[in-house]
Amino acid sequence: MTEPLVLPLDEARDTAVVGGKAVNLARLIDGGLPVPPGFVLTTHAYRQSQEGDQLSPEVTEALTKAYQELGEPPVAVRSSATAEDRPDASMAGQYETFLSVTGTEELLSAVRRCWASLNSARTQA
Repeated sequence: MTEPLVLPLDEARDTAVVGGKAVNLARLIDGGLPVPPGFVLTTHAYRQSQEGDQLSPEVTEALTKAYQELGEPPVAVRSSATAEDRPDASMAGQYETFLSVTGTEELLSAVRRCWASLNSARTQA
């Protein structure tokens, strides 16, 4: 079975695949709380796109499709890294976040910049 590149927020269940923030949003959805619809890129998508600063064609296609299915609204692009918040360390606020991202090209750029921030001097420190 092929690992998914993108999951709807309400299907984000495994912190090893989508990170803690996405899993917590899914829990809020399960609890009936008003969470805007959204999606999350998986760790498989991240690993597949480790080709410099470019997204793989498969990730680009999956991300574009998920965004179009959402209706192309303004979205937030932020990390939900699997090792971001642990009992012995917290990385909250270290990775780049982009708010009110509109349009496919801006979304693709924001994802690239968010992922690139995983290797910034700030996060390495």
